[in-house]
Amino acid sequence: MRDMAAARRFKAVGLIIALLLAALWFAWQLYGVFEFPDFTDFHVVCAAAQAIAGGHDPYDIKGLLSTPFAAHYKYPPFLAVVMSYCLFAGQRTLAWTFVGISLLLYGLTFILMLQVAKLRLLTWPAAVLAIGFMVWQPSIDTLSGAQQEFVLLFLFTAACWAATRGERAEILLGAAIASCAIVKVYPALMMADFALRRWAKSVAAFLAFICLYTILAALKCGWALQVEFWLRIFPILRGGTAADENQSLLGFFDRFYVNGVTVDETLFTSVPTATLLYHIACAIILIASFAVLTRASAPRDAFKILLPAMLLMAPTSWIHYEELMLLPLGLLLADLRARVSVRQCLPLLVGFLLIACGNEVTIMNVPWTLAHSYKTYGLLIFWLMGLSSALCRGSLSFERRSALPTTSA
Repeated sequence: MRDMAAARRFKAVGLIIALLLAALWFAWQLYGVFEFPDFTDFHVVCAAAQAIAGGHDPYDIKGLLSTPFAAHYKYPPFLAVVMSYCLFAGQRTLAWTFVGISLLLYGLTFILMLQVAKLRLLTWPAAVLAIGFMVWQPSIDTLSGAQQEFVLLFLFTAACWAATRGERAEILLGAAIASCAIVKVYPALMMADFALRRWAKSVAAFLAFICLYTILAALKCGWALQVEFWLRIFPILRGGTAADENQSLLGFFDRFYVNGVTVDETLFTSVPTATLLYHIACAIILIASFAVLTRASAPRDAFKILLPAMLLMAPTSWIHYEELMLLPLGLLLADLRARVSVRQCLPLLVGFLLIACGNEVTIMNVPWTLAHSYKTYGLLIFWLMGLSSALCRGSLSFERRSALPTTSA
């Protein structure tokens, strides 16, 4: 008994020390963000908002065709329309306000994630999740550019919470995913899982909110911009780049043939063999993911499987997109509450370290070419662990199978 008590005390002290060190690291990184702000991407959105406010086209078709990954606005019009109503504050004030809101949402997301994963605050999985929130390099990169990933992470976490609450929260689930998809298109893949589960209210809410957002944007800037985005801008975004910051599967295969350090990161990388391999890999991921999700699985399984799958399959998956992997991390940590084994902990630790540590600057200093895709490997580990977790019997017992009638076998 004394040995067990001593071991518990040792573990508690170790976690406290790790939390303090993570907090110091996070504070130091925040100091760097506030001392040397770089809001290039945010300013691009503001420039698009100014164009819409002045009755001009926010899209630079010629620029996107010649240098698709340069600083061009390439989101749906809705984001620029919303920003256009905030321009009175000035770009600098608006950027810092957005950073403050992002940090607030980050804290709220952590609290909500504890509820979603059913983690008690004073337990080791909650402590590890808190450490992850503080040392996650994609979070710092997101703040540095005043990107939208904090908002998306909060919305995905809210959607995951709604998915476990039963029929009364199905509308919130669809609305949350629609709010993600109107900013970044790829979250719409979640609708395939909702359709397979026959969550009619969620699918209807998703479609209704997408239509609502589109109509609201059209009332401000007209229908021509909506058509322009889907018929002219969106097709351009199908290409990828071998640049090290792109950690999608397309970037991974492109780097077999092109040096990711020296390639011009503003241009498409066109390697037919790499593109073919990418399409084959995407097909495998989709088939495997939905083969597992069509089984009787807990609602949270879709978030553990499809979030890393979406980042792997997107033609361009910049490193700060991996901010979203904090949600699968929390859900996978929840699986370790009842059963802890090296077989489960080791791959999660490896995936954690691969995604949490470093960015494109780190990758550039690595001489081994295959190591330039190390964050892609982290995404693959998270995806495989999501599949494994969903196939485990414990995934079904995490929450009442009666939470949503359609989740029954």
